[in-house]
Amino acid sequence: MTSVPSAQPSAGEGGARASVLMVDDDALLRDTVASILSHLGYTPVLAATGEEALARLAEPPEPVLVILDLDMPGMGGAWALAMIRNQRPELPVVIASGHHSRVTAELAELFPRVSLMPKPYGLQDIRKLLA
Repeated sequence: MTSVPSAQPSAGEGGARASVLMVDDDALLRDTVASILSHLGYTPVLAATGEEALARLAEPPEPVLVILDLDMPGMGGAWALAMIRNQRPELPVVIASGHHSRVTAELAELFPRVSLMPKPYGLQDIRKLLA
């Protein structure tokens, strides 16, 4: 796992906590990561598909980081990554996948501010990621 530039939780406008967009079609994983993010002081923003992720990016709060699964129905993570990069080129994205391949590594190399985090991951992995 590689770390992304610091995404420390900080109060935004009106005292709101920094948010992290978690995109995964696995509801249990989304809920678990949401609990971890809340525990670490972040506001979780959840999406089950690439389409949902793009919709969440278009509304407040603006995330400081995206955790993105690649294998999802509908718009997969690779296409969602390209669209996210188009909308928010500066936004750090972490590809979280249980199936790392040459393609996954190439995505991380092709797009700036993208790193990889293998599944399964937990509290300590997310803590390191956000440090």
